[in-house]
Formats: sequence, structure tokens, C-alpha cells
Amino acid sequence: MIKLAKREWEILQFLLTQDRPVPLEVIASHFAVSVRTIRNDLGYIESFLKSLNIHLERRSRIGIWIENKFHAINKIGIQMQYMDNSMYRVFSRRERVEKIIGILFIAEGYVTIHDLAEYLFVHRTTVSKSLEEAKHWMDKYGLVLKKKPGCGIKMEADERTFRFSWLEYIRQAFSIEVIHNILHSTSRQNRSFRYEHLQELIQAADTVELINEIGRLSEKTGIVFSEESICEQVLYLCMAMHRVRLGYNVDAGPAQLSSIKKSSIYDAVADLMNTIGRSNDVEFNEGEKYLAAVKFLVSRIKHLDESKYRRRQTKNEEYIAEAYIKKA
Repeated sequence: MIKLAKREWEILQFLLTQDRPVPLEVIASHFAVSVRTIRNDLGYIESFLKSLNIHLERRSRIGIWIENKFHAINKIGIQMQYMDNSMYRVFSRRERVEKIIGILFIAEGYVTIHDLAEYLFVHRTTVSKSLEEAKHWMDKYGLVLKKKPGCGIKMEADERTFRFSWLEYIRQAFSIEVIHNILHSTSRQNRSFRYEHLQELIQAADTVELINEIGRLSEKTGIVFSEESICEQVLYLCMAMHRVRLGYNVDAGPAQLSSIKKSSIYDAVADLMNTIGRSNDVEFNEGEKYLAAVKFLVSRIKHLDESKYRRRQTKNEEYIAEAYIKKA
């Protein structure tokens, strides 16, 4: 029996609610995909309807409609009782852009347009349009979309920009409640289309261990971290482990290391990084410990004086941390 994807079911249901022929362009606009994608979907829909002896009419310059609509509704309604389409996912235009950015962040190498089209259940033309929107977002954060003929596309930037932009993407794409629930989930088996790249990132480590280690750091330093701050620190540590395993490290110069080591938080953060490094078979260099300390120190600044933090938010986190250390 022919099986339809979720969007194909939705197109079919859309056609069954129409009182007159619907032009291809109208259907494409309604579902926020290209005309070519709709043509491909209609091919599957037509084959499905033929298996039920239902005819899909297509007329150039007139549109698409289903013959004997009420008979079709009855037969299709019966078929839907026996078909499981829960495995399929239709993404909105905004979700497609988010998914593309998420895929490029987590990818270990080049990603092809074909792979993105297969993943998102759309035509390559639709992917190319969504990719343009994704590129606009990337440009704002200093990320470069590199294209290599025969290989595909990948996201590039210096390592600091890459990580801080990734965290900003997560902040924009997911609520703190969603992040909290995923980090505290005891089961990683039920993956969600909406959150799977976030879930893939946090699989870099045991998040319960990370939360406990942050708790110990809080006891050592006397710093109280908000739930939002803890979630962000865990995400950053997972991100650091993921990137180090791929061979990407952060470096810090002597002046930067000398400055951050004046902070009372540095030794506790270095101990934390050494502990999680041993348990996850990851070796963090001094630059990694420096940047993690910056993250924790900025969280402390934010907790102590939210208004002052927001006034400085246009500066990068390293600037905020170093300015705080000089005044301390």
C-alpha cells in the first residue's frame, strides 16, 4: 500500500476542503514550499488516490481538484484509520531555517543540499531559499557559509565566534523550559524532530554529572547560579567537549590567562574541567579552561547585577569578564 508523508496528507486534506480548482502556486504558498516540491508531492498523492480508484484532476492554468469529493472523503477517511503517519514531520518556513542552522552547527563536515532536502521532506529549490535566510542569520554573528563543489556546505568561523554563536542560536530557538527538560531527561531514547540536534549535542556527556559538578563549584566559590545559568553552562561544556573531540580547540594568550587567573573562580573552573575531562576522555587545554572560566564569571556578573550586565551586553563576554576582574 502506498504511504503518504505528513505534508502530502495535509495537501490532500487541503484539496478536499476546496470548492474549486486550486492553482499550484496557491498550494505552494499555503504550505511555504516551492512549486516543484508541490508537483513532487502531488505525484505521490495521485498514485495513492489511484489505488483507491479516486481521480486527481490537474489542468494547466486552472488548477488541481479531486473528482467526486464526497466519495473520496469517505474512502480516504477509512484508509487513514489504518495508516500511521506519526513518523513524518512537516516543518514551517521558520523551522526549516532553524533546522538548517542547527544541522550546520552539529555537523562534523560538509552537508549536501540533497541531504538537507531529504531530511526536511522538501525539494532542493526550497532548501536553497531557506539556506539564504539561514545565511542572513549567520552573517549577523560573523559565521561564514563555505561551499565546496562536490562536497556541499559547512559553517566556518574562528572557534570563539562559532561557540558563542551556537549558544545564541540555542537561546533564540529553544525556551529555557525546553532546555531544562531535555537536560534533566533520564531517557535519551525518545528523540523529537523539533529538538533532536539539541539532544544530539548534550549526548556529548552525562548531563547529570555536569549539573552535579557545577553544584560543587558553586559550593567552593559561594557563587549562586540561576537555573537558566546552569542550563547554559551545561550546554557550553557539552559544546566544548563536542568541538574538542572534532579537533577544534580554543587558545588563550599569556595576558588573557594571567588576567583570568586573578579571578577567584578560575581554580574551581579548572578543577571542574579536569574532572569532566577525565570522566569523558577529553583533554582540555589552558585556552579551554580560560573560556569556560569566562562563561562562569559572566554568569556571576549577570546574577549580581542584571542591569549592569545588560548595559555591557553589546561587548563580547571576554571583555565583560576582564573589565570585571580589573575593577574587583
